[in-house]
Amino acid sequence: MATCFVTLSTSSLRSCRLAEDGLALVIDRFDLRPDGTYRGFEDFCVLNARRTDDKYKGSYETSIMKRFADFANSSHLGEDLERLFLLIVINCAVRNGDAHLKDFGIVYDDVQGEARLASVYDLVTTTVYLPKDSMALTLNGTTKWPGAKALRRLGQTHLGGSPARVRATLERVADAIATTSTEVRAYMKSHPEFKDIGERVLQQWEQGIGLSLKAT
Repeated sequence: MATCFVTLSTSSLRSCRLAEDGLALVIDRFDLRPDGTYRGFEDFCVLNARRTDDKYKGSYETSIMKRFADFANSSHLGEDLERLFLLIVINCAVRNGDAHLKDFGIVYDDVQGEARLASVYDLVTTTVYLPKDSMALTLNGTTKWPGAKALRRLGQTHLGGSPARVRATLERVADAIATTSTEVRAYMKSHPEFKDIGERVLQQWEQGIGLSLKAT
């Protein structure tokens, strides 16, 4: 399966590239220091004291946003919360129904030191392959894809952002998807074998933008 991904945060990824066979997105490891030693990493199953088989239990409000604020030990908390909200918005817009607790994490160099939001990883438009797929966790008590109003409420409540700032985040995601859509169309022309999947990806993104980013 082809993996399609929207990159928005310049600080959230070191580098990424499409695998030579076009079947996966290759991302440089973010849990390694420059000297090759490992940084500390905990996913949100661990932060919520849950087993791996409980990774689909919880909500984006409490199990992700609030839990990160509980554990993040950093002078960059506001910046990381904004990045976390941005990531949730992206997952909704591109229809990634597999954004579970193990797909969010924190990294740190010392147990008593700063804990930062981990880089983006494992983000796929799952509805291309599972048309009836819904969100992995709940938002506002449901796993149905949210409208823009629900996402704006999440940002204002858990990010503490002004309505204008939160609205700008949604617009930023919509603009990034539009730019990436142009790149996908160009890739489809040079790789005819991707045409069917590419068209379905673009259709899902269009629906995601219409409901989760622009609908009132």
